[in-house]
Amino acid sequence: MRKRKKEYSMGTAKKWRLVRKYSRKCGPVWYVKSEEKRRAYFKYVNWGSILANELICYRLARLIKLKAAKIEPVEIEGKRGVVSIVRRARSLSSWNGLYRKLQGEILKHLKKPEQLLQTFVFDIWICNVDRHGGNLITYRKGKKLYDFYLIDHGLALLGAAKYRKTEWDSSYWEHVAKYNHHYVRGLRASIHSYEQLSPFVRQIQEIPSDKIKKIVEDVPSSLLSREKKEIVVTFLLNRQRNLHKIVKLWMEESKICKKKKRTKKREDISSAKRPVGDAGKAVVISEPPATEAVAGTVYHAAEPIQVTGEPGTAKPGTENPITENPSTAMPIHDLPAEEAIFAEADDDPFDYEMEEEAGDETVQ
Repeated sequence: MRKRKKEYSMGTAKKWRLVRKYSRKCGPVWYVKSEEKRRAYFKYVNWGSILANELICYRLARLIKLKAAKIEPVEIEGKRGVVSIVRRARSLSSWNGLYRKLQGEILKHLKKPEQLLQTFVFDIWICNVDRHGGNLITYRKGKKLYDFYLIDHGLALLGAAKYRKTEWDSSYWEHVAKYNHHYVRGLRASIHSYEQLSPFVRQIQEIPSDKIKKIVEDVPSSLLSREKKEIVVTFLLNRQRNLHKIVKLWMEESKICKKKKRTKKREDISSAKRPVGDAGKAVVISEPPATEAVAGTVYHAAEPIQVTGEPGTAKPGTENPITENPSTAMPIHDLPAEEAIFAEADDDPFDYEMEEEAGDETVQ
């Protein structure tokens, strides 16, 4: 009789030490360090099944040999959640930061540039609505080459449905060009035909269904209920089966959306009431949720969560205060000021600001 493996076990509370707290629209994030001097970011508010999404997507990425930040279920100071562990590597930077440093020639300096296309297909499979240059982390790989790894998959799977306020089984999710408003710099210009993406589509479609089911079923029940596990499995298997159609549809519709976006941009530039972005151009808001401009940057305010209270007291739709200093709005793997700070993400619904709490640096 085959022996069933145990669910992912929760790590010990003693392993990680709280260093600093940040608040984000979808829940607080703690910057923590381990006894082995590893750095990580800890989430414990499970809005939109964010914690389970992080764990599942990390395991799925490993199936196709995509590098992603290691996700572990842990308990810290009585709160159960997951840590996203910062990779030990030289010259960590966001994709955006490296793109600016290399003046747009980033693909020529990647050790495996084809992995950018693989990441794009993977994001379509998991329905990630939050991939941008702030949550691809680059690092040195030799003297002149770079590699990257993925972080922040909270707004994939059920998190995408929650954030977009659209049922998971809606035909809306077949139209990537409609729901995906973030593209990593250099990605779209590098895609010319379906043949470039087809190897990665086949790679995902060849994953045995039992492996996908196992990954979802092994998520702790405290992070994902039995009912939601069944939904996630159905969702992943359906998209896996139809992935080639969804990718081809994106290639067809993205051209139409590009023309519409260009027309919309001309209209917005002619309006003096539109917010102005960092580059001096009008910012096009293609999502229905409310937005607010702060110091030249547009922040999405779609169904944020109040994070000043305890978990469970948050009310969807309650806006979080947004920092007046855009340089402090950082994606999840940005490091504190005394360490290497990555470039900020543009229009990131997961931007957060540091909570000013006495003793954060010395909490044991």
